[in-house]
Amino acid sequence: MTSTNLTELVVRKGGTTTALDHLKAAIDEHGEITDDDRRRAAELSGLPEATVYGVSTYYDDLTQPRGARHVRVCTATGCWAADFGEHVRTVEAGLGLRVGERSADGSCSLGETVCLGFCHSAPAFRDGDVVDAVRAADGAAAIIELPDPAAVPVLRTA
Repeated sequence: MTSTNLTELVVRKGGTTTALDHLKAAIDEHGEITDDDRRRAAELSGLPEATVYGVSTYYDDLTQPRGARHVRVCTATGCWAADFGEHVRTVEAGLGLRVGERSADGSCSLGETVCLGFCHSAPAFRDGDVVDAVRAADGAAAIIELPDPAAVPVLRTA
């Protein structure tokens, strides 16, 4: 099977699930993608293992370990320039994690992302389905204090 573009990797063909479906399920199940997960995704989707490996190691959201609460901090140019990375350091200190880490109990993880589309009100964060883009100096603290971001998806800007 020869893939000509990324769309073919994620489009369902003949009612089968895609490799991306299987990779996301692995993250939901145990917070990361293992080589066994990649092999299973290739087998179930009918794609070559090398193709699935490429997809699973390309996207930031698939490569970072994930806890029950997964916070992402934007490190793109607009967000970084807004406070020269202070938002990253504040979130790391508040969560007690470094970017790319998951807590020992699996309750929380911190990942980075490149652009959430809120450059105009940078820096930006994502906590589950909540995107927070706050210009205030303590903006990073707002994302740390969210009680249950999965309960109500909202978009906040200040």
